[in-house]
Amino acid sequence: MAKLLRVFSICLLVGCISACAGVREHVRQYDFRTMRRAAAREKAVPSPIADVLDMNGWTSDFDGATAFARVNHQRTIVFFYGPTSASAKAKSLVEKSVARISDVQKVALNIEKKRGIAARLGVDRVPAIVVLDASGRVVAREEGAITQDTIASALAQ
Repeated sequence: MAKLLRVFSICLLVGCISACAGVREHVRQYDFRTMRRAAAREKAVPSPIADVLDMNGWTSDFDGATAFARVNHQRTIVFFYGPTSASAKAKSLVEKSVARISDVQKVALNIEKKRGIAARLGVDRVPAIVVLDASGRVVAREEGAITQDTIASALAQ
C-alpha cells in the first residue's frame, strides 16, 4: 500500500510539473500573439475616417460621413480648402464655428485631392462650404470669402 501511495504521489507530482510547463507555454504563446498584434497595429495604415490632422472632429471620408448622416438623419457640412492663406484662415473660422454643433457630420476636403467630389457638389473655388441634408442633397453652398455670417446662414438653411 505504501508503495502504491508513493507511486501515486510521484505520478501526481510529475503531472503537476508537466501541467505547469503547459501553462507556461500557453502564457508564452499568448505574449507572442499580443506582441505580433501590437506590431501589426503600428504598421497599419491610418483609416480614412481618422480626423483631419489640424481640424479636431472632422473627417476626410466623404462617403462614410454621408452614409452615417443618412442612417442617423443628420446633415453633413463639407468644407473645401486649398493651399491659399485665405483657406487657412477660413479653416480655423469654420472649425470654431461648427465645433459647438453635435448633430452634423463634418467633412474637410482638400479640393486639389478631391476634385470629383467638388465637381459633384458644384464647388469651383475655395474656401467653400456645402451643407447637405440627410438624403445627401445640397441645401446650401457658400464659396469665396467665408465669414461667421456666411457659416451661420449656410447652417440655418
